[in-house]
Amino acid sequence: MNGILRFSIRFTVWVMSIFLLWLLIKGKIDPVAWYPLFGIVILSEHHFADQISSMVVTIGAVFVGFFLVILYNGADAWTARISFVAEIGGLWGLFMALMGVENKIAEKSSFYSGEIENVETDIAGIQDEMRKIPGEIERLMKQKENYIRFSGIATRLCEILEHEKLLTSAESLGKELLGKGDVAVNLNAAEGDAVAKYCMERRVPVLVRNGLEDGIMFGQLGYKSAIACPVETNEGIAGFIQITGEDEFTDDDLRIFSVFSGLVSLSATNVRLFEKTKELAIMDSLTGLYVQLFFKERLEEEFKRASSRGMPLSVAIFDIDYFKKINDEYGHQCGDEILKQIGAILNKRARVTDIVARYGGEEFAIIMAQTPADGARLFAEEVRKAIMDEHFAFQPVGRGILPKLVRIKITVSAGVSALSGEEKIFLDLINKADAALYAAKKSGRNRVETWSGGES
Repeated sequence: MNGILRFSIRFTVWVMSIFLLWLLIKGKIDPVAWYPLFGIVILSEHHFADQISSMVVTIGAVFVGFFLVILYNGADAWTARISFVAEIGGLWGLFMALMGVENKIAEKSSFYSGEIENVETDIAGIQDEMRKIPGEIERLMKQKENYIRFSGIATRLCEILEHEKLLTSAESLGKELLGKGDVAVNLNAAEGDAVAKYCMERRVPVLVRNGLEDGIMFGQLGYKSAIACPVETNEGIAGFIQITGEDEFTDDDLRIFSVFSGLVSLSATNVRLFEKTKELAIMDSLTGLYVQLFFKERLEEEFKRASSRGMPLSVAIFDIDYFKKINDEYGHQCGDEILKQIGAILNKRARVTDIVARYGGEEFAIIMAQTPADGARLFAEEVRKAIMDEHFAFQPVGRGILPKLVRIKITVSAGVSALSGEEKIFLDLINKADAALYAAKKSGRNRVETWSGGES
């Protein structure tokens, strides 16, 4: 309600009150009937002025009422006086009621003001949270993007089972991931600069923001900024992965590159496990030589290469003489020791390019690339003499408290075959060497025979 209307109402009420007072003085109206009109003035002052004004009017009305009680001498004076007292109480009760209502309204107003403030605070909080939503959405989208990128990187790295391929792929993927710097992967824990060695020693990622400023700690680095992370496998620290550059790397770069190094570590573990599995699949556990399957695979490769290029190729097969008798007399443990020692003799005398394998129970075979028949026979003779001259010592089990060493003389027979151009498949070389071996056995053992088209 505006001020002009409020003033108009108050003015009208007071004018009417003064007019009624004038009528009272003129004796035109009865004071008992006039007195309750103070209630209208009290209401007007209370609602359109303030509590103090209504209190002043109420107190004034009470005094007027008491004067009327004392001075009134009209007809039925006592009845009028009682009415005046009742009207005074009524006016005071009206004032108190208005005060009570006003206080309740004030309390409610204060309560709702507090609630409004709380709501405004909540709204402000919600607005703050809403302002954060775009940033959160951007962060989640970044996380999703990183997840997709890391998922693709993990898939590509997990498909790698070769050491060299892992190095090249990790370097290209690491640079692609951060979009800056040069990545180096080294799976040799003994190598690396000061930063790389520091991360491997502490087993934690290391961030060098500015190598020129941190030179006291890391020495002359040769680059401005770097991140180095250890690469761990199931066997421990295998090496490190490092990214260097002239652009300063950040904490976000460190976090991303650390996750990437974890994926490289998993891939390095896979590579090592695959290499071990492959090694176990192609190596004989007793002698440490190649197994027959791998021997045949390599012979097929060498056969194709030698046949297409017209190069010499030879195969020799060795068989231990009377090996069954040795096992029967001294036991299989003794036989195993002999197999290991003969395998060591063959491996020691073979060239780096030769493929030595345990071909069967007591048989050994060797592929000699770029070696003609004469050279292969000469090698077989040297091996035969070396084995014949070797003193094989073995301590038998369960033969007294202090058993003596048993010294055994071992001889071998060998068959040699060389590529002649008549062979259609690589197995022909094996069959010819086997036939030559049979001829050596038949001729008295402890000798070398070469396949020569039906005659040794």
